[in-house]
Amino acid sequence: MAALALAGCSSGKKSSSSATTTSTTAGASGGGGIQSGQLSTIASSVEAGKQATYKAVYTYSGAGSNGPITIEQKPPKTLFKTSAGDLIDTGTTTYYCATTGTPTCLSVGTGTANPLAGLSDAFNPDTAVAAIQAAEAEGAAHVSGYNVSFSTQSFGGASADCVTVSSGSQTGKYCVTKAGVLAYEGTATASFQLTSYSTNVADSDFSLPAGATITTYP
Repeated sequence: MAALALAGCSSGKKSSSSATTTSTTAGASGGGGIQSGQLSTIASSVEAGKQATYKAVYTYSGAGSNGPITIEQKPPKTLFKTSAGDLIDTGTTTYYCATTGTPTCLSVGTGTANPLAGLSDAFNPDTAVAAIQAAEAEGAAHVSGYNVSFSTQSFGGASADCVTVSSGSQTGKYCVTKAGVLAYEGTATASFQLTSYSTNVADSDFSLPAGATITTYP
């Protein structure tokens, strides 16, 4: 997922969501006010979404793998679910559960390294905001070939503000819903997009897998 960083991306990949409805483009020669306003809107949505309750299902494709990923949030509880395992935070304890074969869960305290940090961070909308800010700074420095466009699209039934950044032959795209949930992130080599979104989240979704063996570390 590190390939999704704008600094290292290649030609863009078009999503299969509904068509773009609005678009604004600005290059290195101008448009900074438009960019700042659009970015501020996205950043505000992300900040509000940190305390939202939702369930988001994504499709992921890239780096030789693909499949669904589910993210659920009901503060202070969170769930990050893949085909291989779950990262469950109950608000008091964090569990890393392997769900292939006999389920096993590792209970860890605060300060312990998160083995899924790289993947989960890729789905964090703060990551998208940081990348967009970096691109905006590049434009402000009048880097030749810099271009950014803003659009509105729908993913999984949710409206999202999108930013496509190009610099030379490199292009990357990020989309964040009005509720502050990351809806799309992609380059030519890797991408994921929101396919289902709901604000109905059951407490039982944050339960450990049935029959799981639990080990406490350290």
